[in-house]
Amino acid sequence: MMNKIGNDTAFVEEVLGDLIKVDDFTEKLLNISQTVRKEGQAAEHALGIFRSDYIIDSRNVMKQVEVNAISVSFAGLAPSVADFHRYTLQNFQNLPSSVIEQMLPENSSLKDVAQALVDAHAVYGKAEAAILVVVEEEVVNIMDQKLIEWTVKKANSDIKLFRRTFHQLDAATCLGPNKELLLKVQGHLNTVETVELAVVYFRTAYAPADFAYENAWSVRLLLERSKAIKCPAIHFQLAGVKKFQSVLCNQDILARYIEPSEPAMVAKVWNTFAQFYPANQSSLALATASPSAYVLKPNREGGGNNYFDAEISEMLQSIVGTEQEDAYTLMEYINQPPMSGLILRPDVPLEAQHQAGAQIKTELGVYGTILSSNSTSGGGGVVVFNRNAGHLLRAKAATSNETGIMAGAGAIDSPWLVDN
Repeated sequence: MMNKIGNDTAFVEEVLGDLIKVDDFTEKLLNISQTVRKEGQAAEHALGIFRSDYIIDSRNVMKQVEVNAISVSFAGLAPSVADFHRYTLQNFQNLPSSVIEQMLPENSSLKDVAQALVDAHAVYGKAEAAILVVVEEEVVNIMDQKLIEWTVKKANSDIKLFRRTFHQLDAATCLGPNKELLLKVQGHLNTVETVELAVVYFRTAYAPADFAYENAWSVRLLLERSKAIKCPAIHFQLAGVKKFQSVLCNQDILARYIEPSEPAMVAKVWNTFAQFYPANQSSLALATASPSAYVLKPNREGGGNNYFDAEISEMLQSIVGTEQEDAYTLMEYINQPPMSGLILRPDVPLEAQHQAGAQIKTELGVYGTILSSNSTSGGGGVVVFNRNAGHLLRAKAATSNETGIMAGAGAIDSPWLVDN
């Protein structure tokens, strides 16, 4: 679905038409995409590493929270947490290994995400070319990234990987005669060598703050103009804009991007969607009457951007009737019953959580990787691979509205399968 949406240029521009009037960040992304399309895409393929997040509601129905399209985190760390849980269950809970194997599912997210990068590198077709990981100036979630890098090296030790910020790339990258992406690196005896890049893997560039460096947007354009395979290509990043969630609630539109597009399959996917409403006067009335029944979402990746409870009415009152309406969407709040649970964290002792009757809520993320040839017809081109790529379970305090781990609201968890 994301592949088809991203490659349908006319649809992307139609959906984002009103949003870009009030959202400079999305406008700049779209401008880069349009520039590359007009020039003729040098890259033959696009790689997507996506994560679709879900919450099981009070009716025991799985509902989609959002789709993450860029810098998708924790595929590296999630399997390590599962291993930690296996260890504690076996050695401190004294559960038989047969029970643990049956109830705590294997998580292949680290291996699968790394393999997607390895396979994209192979499709590029030059064994000596390298993988570039584009990172923030100050990386907090570095071990999640490094685990993926190390697993790439385990899969193919000949692949070179380089980590660079936009600032570092500015003076060190250029395009070759056939739009090869070339990176200057320090070679033997302090000489300068030029390395061709096969894959560009973004672990930044999902928020305005990531472009604080003055030439960051120019660097992003340069990367997109190259023949290197981007992860995500900019049209995949645009497909992850939250505006599409509300548009796809129309089953006729959804059917254009689902395979197979038969009614039963479309309905099955559509039934995972929460209800969405435009940020207008009617939504203000809904949120005022039942503030806990909704969440107000801006078109941003990453946690910590949403509005809850009384904040919703306050925010809507300030934007209703202005162009800023188009930058927000009112979403049905997915009400999950809390369950008993403890979060291992440095600032709250486990005993204190026990005494408080600790309650948690969880959110399940499902990773998927796809490599396809570029297209502008909406068909998504030829799919090289389209794979399930493991999962992530996050837990948070039941009283918290946010689940972001790097924001300090949540923690990585593991699913424990039970019979209903």
